[in-house]
Amino acid sequence: MRKPTLTQNQCEAIADILVVAMYADGHISLLEDENLNEKIDALGWDENQSPSFYLNLSIAKSRAADTLDKAKSILEDRSAILETQEIKDYTYRKTIDLLQSDGLTDEEKEFIVVLRSALNQ
Repeated sequence: MRKPTLTQNQCEAIADILVVAMYADGHISLLEDENLNEKIDALGWDENQSPSFYLNLSIAKSRAADTLDKAKSILEDRSAILETQEIKDYTYRKTIDLLQSDGLTDEEKEFIVVLRSALNQ
């Protein structure tokens, strides 16, 4: 899967979507955490922005998404920043890969439906 060229704002939006996805089932496995860090590091961050620093900010924001409706609001907001269908497709595939890393729960399956809608899949 080829990574599209991303702006810093798009890297941050994808990171936020990945983090919200990780919290979808209320359980964070070690596999998901490792997979999340790899995906975020690989986005191509601006040299003046630390992926790990942004990850901490994103986690703080995502903890507020304790319902599917709140997650939907974040997904729709961040999806608008992604601009092209190529970037949205890339984000969708990376998010599905993250969710599948420790097996899909019913909550994650519901999240995928909301994600698909937010990304216009």
